[in-house]
Amino acid sequence: MDDLFAMDDEQALAWDLRERKYRANDYYGEGRPAAIDILDGSTGLLVTAPHSLHHFRHGRKKPADRYTGSYAELLHAALDATAVIPTGPIGRWENWEDRDDPFRHALDRLSTPSTLVVDLHGMSDRHGVDVCLGLGPAPTAASEELAHRLAEELHPYQVSINTPFAATPHYTVTAYVQTRTPADAIQIEMAANIRNPVLHPKRSGDFLGRLIRGLERFRT
Repeated sequence: MDDLFAMDDEQALAWDLRERKYRANDYYGEGRPAAIDILDGSTGLLVTAPHSLHHFRHGRKKPADRYTGSYAELLHAALDATAVIPTGPIGRWENWEDRDDPFRHALDRLSTPSTLVVDLHGMSDRHGVDVCLGLGPAPTAASEELAHRLAEELHPYQVSINTPFAATPHYTVTAYVQTRTPADAIQIEMAANIRNPVLHPKRSGDFLGRLIRGLERFRT
């Protein structure tokens, strides 16, 4: 595969340095409990990385989706997108009704009828695909079109839609946005080997460039 978007050593280091705030305190982040960063943009894209740090589900610790926090920062910079990223320990919650924290408040405030939420996640390499696009429980024609366009833009990476992660569970950002706000949303699950600038700089840089190109046309 030709690397259309090469990333040199300096760029890989700069990406890794962005990850430091999330890596701090063994991936509980450098911020105070429930702290988030909001990076303002002027387009209709809102990028979230809700699992940039360790978090809990059903009382069990789930490891951070490493490099998704810094990934959201890079998409903010490249696309003039707004980004919402946890930077301090994430509280324990099971239902959105119970979640009364800055992350949910930011989602509620920033999710407008003209907003497309791009929700970033990390998956392991064992699923047999490089990226999974989850359409959520109530996709619109626009988000379905985006998924199919992205699948084309991201070729030759292996892209699946809704398998193995459809973003339909109630606790996902995509499900929350689609069912409780006027915005649209799509979930992007990325394998470890396309989001690590230290271990996989060529693939990670190339995939990032293709994803940016694919999202550019959907800015408003």
